[in-house]
Amino acid sequence: SPGHVLASSEASFFVADLNDIVRKWAAWKKALPDVTPFFAVKSSYDRRLIQTLATCGAGFDCASVEEIELILSLGIGAERIVFTHPCKPVSSLGLCRKLGITLITFDNECELRKLHHHYPEAQTVLRVFADDPTNADPLGTKFGAAREDIDGLVRLVKELNMKLAGASFHAAPSVAVDAAAYVRGIRDAAEVFARARRVGLNPTVLDIGGGYTDSTFQQIAGAVRPAIAECFKSQVGEGRLRILAEPGTLFSCSPFYLAVKVVARRRNAAAFGNEPATRLYINDGIYSNFMMRFIVNMTFSPVAVIRKGVWYDQTEQTMRREACSLWGRSCDSNDCINRDCRLDPEVGVGDWLVFKDMGAYTTVC
Repeated sequence: SPGHVLASSEASFFVADLNDIVRKWAAWKKALPDVTPFFAVKSSYDRRLIQTLATCGAGFDCASVEEIELILSLGIGAERIVFTHPCKPVSSLGLCRKLGITLITFDNECELRKLHHHYPEAQTVLRVFADDPTNADPLGTKFGAAREDIDGLVRLVKELNMKLAGASFHAAPSVAVDAAAYVRGIRDAAEVFARARRVGLNPTVLDIGGGYTDSTFQQIAGAVRPAIAECFKSQVGEGRLRILAEPGTLFSCSPFYLAVKVVARRRNAAAFGNEPATRLYINDGIYSNFMMRFIVNMTFSPVAVIRKGVWYDQTEQTMRREACSLWGRSCDSNDCINRDCRLDPEVGVGDWLVFKDMGAYTTVC
């Protein structure tokens, strides 16, 4: 029971519904049956999540040596890994070569020459710029080859006698994702394929990146299917196209609930400007499991209060709700989880707050 688990605990903790991951996998395969998910490990290092996805048949998108080592430590083969970071330390290339991780991403001349020197037999994947202009965290400003650079990079692959396995793009982690960004990315990837074939290369891998969430996935899938059919008609028809994607948040977010403990309560005679007079301080914060508050200004509201083992649902509106703000455990004045939260019953020290959809970009901190 909640009372038994929470009585002596002082640390925040997660509870996960692994069946949710299986349901998400089924929904993915129904919407995009020809696209193999390579889970973005950077979104969650939870071993049970990763093992569940491995059992379903997922591959794994790794962006660091640490992520590669995590996947291998779970008994998952190197052939199920794609190394997606476009700018990598030399030591990581030596490790990939030793382990037999063949699919390696690049997006610039320097990185390609580094690959040629340290891992010349790698199956390179050219990442192109495909940003979503509505996104609060546009990864496209950091990685991805511009259209003007594609031709030169393709020709350099040929000149260096290397292998171009295919093309990728990433439309950025989603706060607001525009499905048109995926269509643009697919068209640019098709241009990479066309230019590669003109110089005698034979790419076969299309990686349509990540950024999918519960609220956007079906819309994106609906745009991706016809775009691939249009831009890669001959390869799809002949079975010569291998399609990957890099979903992270879609699989890691919703299975996890986070419980945090209220460690202090403060009430002033007057409110703090527009903020309520009552402040609650919890045993977690933006430098731990609420990192997304800091990165993309996400607001978190509890779905439940647990007091003495009794669950009080916060998803239903009541007239008795107390206005308060929620603050993290650090001394940083920016460590605020929610500046205007409404809870019922009145929350005190020792009560627990439960947050939903907390699996993505939390435990990786």
